[in-house]
Amino acid sequence: MFGGEFNILRTIILPEDISTRLVSLTCLLCKDDVWDFLRLPSSTFPVLQRVEISFIHTLSTHQSPFTRDFTRCLDFSIFEDHPALNEATFHIFNCIHPLDFKLPWGRLTRVDLATAPMPPWIFLNIMNRASPSLIDGTFHVKFIQVRHRALLPRLIETTMPFLKRLRLVLIDPIFDTEFFALLTMPVLEKMNLEVFRSTAIGWELWLFVPMLKPTSASLRHLELKNLYLTRRPGVHIPKARRTSYSELEAILDIVPELEVLKLVPDVNVHLPTLEKIASGQLMPKLKILELFSTSTDVVLWMVRKRALEVGTSKRPAGGTRSLSQVDLWLRIEEVPEVVRNIRGAGVSEVVSVRGIA
Repeated sequence: MFGGEFNILRTIILPEDISTRLVSLTCLLCKDDVWDFLRLPSSTFPVLQRVEISFIHTLSTHQSPFTRDFTRCLDFSIFEDHPALNEATFHIFNCIHPLDFKLPWGRLTRVDLATAPMPPWIFLNIMNRASPSLIDGTFHVKFIQVRHRALLPRLIETTMPFLKRLRLVLIDPIFDTEFFALLTMPVLEKMNLEVFRSTAIGWELWLFVPMLKPTSASLRHLELKNLYLTRRPGVHIPKARRTSYSELEAILDIVPELEVLKLVPDVNVHLPTLEKIASGQLMPKLKILELFSTSTDVVLWMVRKRALEVGTSKRPAGGTRSLSQVDLWLRIEEVPEVVRNIRGAGVSEVVSVRGIA
């Protein structure tokens, strides 16, 4: 359902024969519809379980005027103490503060706020409130550079006992190195990290070790992505930072249950790491791997070794699984030769090649 020239609330959503039976709501709200919707009593949709709502004022002016008045934002009541709501996705383009929704955080099992950048203390506040129930979360955290950490609100340590899937969009995480030790997720199975740095290019993998360590027994899927945002004109970008093999291994060593690993091209997998993957010393249960490596011959050797050792007496103690899929990133000029080598090695059913210009 999408708003237009008519009033979407009165015409489509609010008639009693619809509102009292509505279980799932997906809509775009703009102009006065936003304000009118948020002030409805939570009893308006008594059986509503899932919402996906986009909020915007107009295409030319995104911010809703009421968001400039803190007292008016205290009047939002549509989700307050809602008895049935358990999944919420909000695409916020009009400057609403996520906490102003007064969501029943302690009953939500799924939350997606990927389009709502928030400082780390707000994120941890939300996670703390949602800790009794949250299973699947997507959040956008924007870190702030300050000279004195004491000037910022206090960060609260939070444990998420039921969280299994987490996607984090992170802007400048290097600005707060303490943050990643404050979130504990003992049953996390899948993590996606998307990172943008305004002052440099590359990944500081060591940042994430404290956050990943408590997931050691549960994490099955780890994916790293670059987030591409427009940089301010005139901003000097230093040379790309190279990730050392020891930095990557510090991560891989603490997630032995990993079955899927997808790395960004910025993270080059070096020879020593490939040898440990081949022997099963690192990630013995790995099935799917996406990587960039300048040692393509060693990658092919690693794939063959993992394939040959499974089901034989050579298999390491505890069992090493055969890789079923390897996506190999290469410089585009190297692709033809590597494709020939893949065929020659007899691993073309497992290894596919992607070129980088």
